[in-house]
Amino acid sequence: MGELGEALRRERKRRGQLQRETALWFGVSQPSYHQWESGRSTPADERRQMIADYLGISVHDVWQLIHASETDPHSPEALQAEIAELRREVATLRAAVAEQDATNR
Repeated sequence: MGELGEALRRERKRRGQLQRETALWFGVSQPSYHQWESGRSTPADERRQMIADYLGISVHDVWQLIHASETDPHSPEALQAEIAELRREVATLRAAVAEQDATNR
């Protein structure tokens, strides 16, 4: 979950709302709102003022929340991407070793 998603989730919970209710407030579908909260997508530019109003922050602060994980190499998202890349590299090396072993037999 990105920093914007976490902020949205916290505020939604503070207000005692369901995702469906918050999505309605923003004029988007519940699945779209869920994508924002989970960090899988970011809201369109035209929604950022509404998000700022909802969170009680500036549009600039919303922008910073959206881009925080992009600039922080130690964010959970960045670390997960790095782990995924390392797993792919390990799988490639294992396949090369197995192929070499099969050739040497």
